[in-house]
Amino acid sequence: MRATGRLPAHLFAAWRRLLSVSILLKILGIGVLVALLFGGIILLQVHGSLSRFLYRMLESRAHALAASLATRLERPRVTGDLIEVREALDREMSRSRDLRYALVRDSSNEVVAHTFAHGVPPDVARLRETPDLRSGVTPGPPAVLVLDTAEGRIFDTARPILNGYVGTVEVGLSDLAVTGFLEEVTRGVLGALALAAAIGMGLAGLLAHILTRPMRQLANSAREIGKGNFDVRARAVFDDEIGGLAQAFNRMAERLEESRREVREKERLRAALIERLLQVQEDERKAISRELHDEIGQSLLALLMTLQGDCPCRGCCDSSGALCTGMVDRIRGMIEEVRRLSWGMRPTILDDYGLDSALSRHVEETAQRSGLAVDYQYSAPPGVGRLPGAIELTLFRVAQESLANVLRHARATRASVVLLRSPADITLLVEDDGAGFDPAAAAAGGVRPGGRPGLGLLGMRERTALVGGDCAIESITGRGTTVRARIPLAPEAVPCPSAS
Repeated sequence: MRATGRLPAHLFAAWRRLLSVSILLKILGIGVLVALLFGGIILLQVHGSLSRFLYRMLESRAHALAASLATRLERPRVTGDLIEVREALDREMSRSRDLRYALVRDSSNEVVAHTFAHGVPPDVARLRETPDLRSGVTPGPPAVLVLDTAEGRIFDTARPILNGYVGTVEVGLSDLAVTGFLEEVTRGVLGALALAAAIGMGLAGLLAHILTRPMRQLANSAREIGKGNFDVRARAVFDDEIGGLAQAFNRMAERLEESRREVREKERLRAALIERLLQVQEDERKAISRELHDEIGQSLLALLMTLQGDCPCRGCCDSSGALCTGMVDRIRGMIEEVRRLSWGMRPTILDDYGLDSALSRHVEETAQRSGLAVDYQYSAPPGVGRLPGAIELTLFRVAQESLANVLRHARATRASVVLLRSPADITLLVEDDGAGFDPAAAAAGGVRPGGRPGLGLLGMRERTALVGGDCAIESITGRGTTVRARIPLAPEAVPCPSAS
């Protein structure tokens, strides 16, 4: 989602945050909004209709009250009995609680009787200044006039007495009863709406709980599967859309579990195959090494001893014996090369004396043969025994491959081999100060400097993984390379030796 040109970025961000709340809050918010909207509409409609009806009733009452007073005041106005007129006005004031005032005007529009304690207020006196004495109808203002006072609105109306020949009677009714009734009705409607809103919120909360609970369970199940727990399943309580989603999720989890079992089985078979191939390779190396040492090496040694003893061709040689001497030197070189090849194929010292002795001799011979300064260090707690044969062979091959890579490609001036053993694990470190390379390219099958593909790195990782360990290669171009192989020594982490 992106903000459009019609919606500013900050408003879009605020709207997005608003819509990012939980579904429970969304449902409750929609419930509150609907309750407020419909409650407000209903309240306005009821208040407006009721107020219009009540004010029409108030106007009708004002007309009826003025007409009744005009009828009762006809005789006292004809006889001129103002005392009876005032008494009639007072009696009406005592009977009608919403009657605020009543007054009588003569034919000349002068007030002759009223119910005010301190005189007629000017605004009331000026309401009807030009009456029509024959009809009693004011030509300008309407029959009912509204006064706004501190106590509320007053509805004022007038009625002629004897068609206006003896004056008019004027009454003013307050709307306090109407407003009080409207307030009471409003409070009642608000209470009913609040109750309805509370019930609606409760139902919305129940609905939200019913909807969101399986969704939360589904989300928790998805998180568990993300952690690798493929045995978890989501509950499908109802056969609705969410229930269908839970069933589809469970089917997906089952297929993932099947796929994981298949992958594990393939990995197991792959590991077994690699282990078998390595075993066969080591057996072939061991056989070739023994053949080189026992057959070819012994044959060359016998030939050397023959030449150094009674050589049958000594008579063919010159007097100085230079020819035989050259042959002896060449045979000695061949014997040394056979021994080196035999030791590289399978060092017997590894089987006889262990990893420390084999690595120490291999580092020494590598340094002598290549001229590279190679340091070797071994650290172990006192009194520890030998490692399982599979672990010793794996660490030796990793060190052998790492040093070979240093000699072929690193262009280094110094290297070091460190073997650190603890009760829990054993770690091999091979470091150099050479050209380095890109480990990511090598892991992807790329090429190291010098054109060598990274298959040796993959082989080291595979060998280490077979004995329950891990092999990490750290390198920076121009700053050298570090090979770190770590193998745990817990009994459950070490497989049975595959080679001895």
